[in-house]
Amino acid sequence: MMDRRSKLLSTLFLAISCGLGLLATHMTAAQASASDTVADSPSAPVSRLDEPAWKGRFEGKEKIMKREAKVDLLFLGDSITHNYERADPSPIVNYRPVWAYYYGDRNALNLGFSGDTTGNLLWRIDHDEIAHLQPRLVVLLIGTNNTSSKHRNWTADQDAAAIERIVAEVHTRMPAAHILVVGMLPSNQGPWKTEMTDQINSQLASRFDSNATPWVSYTDISSVFLKDGHTNDALFVEPTKHPPQGSVHPTAHGQALMAAALEPTIAHLLGDAAKRPMQAP
Repeated sequence: MMDRRSKLLSTLFLAISCGLGLLATHMTAAQASASDTVADSPSAPVSRLDEPAWKGRFEGKEKIMKREAKVDLLFLGDSITHNYERADPSPIVNYRPVWAYYYGDRNALNLGFSGDTTGNLLWRIDHDEIAHLQPRLVVLLIGTNNTSSKHRNWTADQDAAAIERIVAEVHTRMPAAHILVVGMLPSNQGPWKTEMTDQINSQLASRFDSNATPWVSYTDISSVFLKDGHTNDALFVEPTKHPPQGSVHPTAHGQALMAAALEPTIAHLLGDAAKRPMQAP
């Protein structure tokens, strides 16, 4: 009798354990899929609070902004902007000296978030990330994650419209700020991404490069990253990996060239003297 009861209890325990295991697996899968949600439109605000690193950065930046008495220069974007905060023993990815040289004395704040699409940035804006800031200049570089393989259902028209919406939302919250829209950088991850980048940049130039809107400007610095009409892979991180990957993120040297290309425009809009190009990191 006791042996039979023991077998029944063992069977019941095993069933419960398996059930809990399946539930935990299901929950983990649901949590993983939440951050990979593909929105119907790049203009739809999408949270990434289910990702611990992103959530930590969002909350950390909130604390910093509460302490900042003054922000004159604000950067909004994705990992290309986020990288300015990275210090590394390897000179290839030691970006922080570039930020310190060009922006360290300009009351600048970096709100670039690695992996963000236009929808993720719109969510941040909608959730008061910039609510208490009144910078003189906002530099916006966004869109490369919109043209990843995960978002092939989005069109160039939709992506450009989403960037226009970001500009409008920023202006609503910061009416005194000038907004500098930077065209998407070249990449070497296939013809579809390159074509999308060209189309989006063409639309942004048509919308913002005519001085029709006095509080926004557009600049395209693609030529910095091209050689003989093709992406200069020597200025990107991915080709240095093992195995090599297609170019997307500038090296620290590439980032310095980017900052140098933007410097005359940023200095002019801030009313500063333009800095000389820094020595190659």
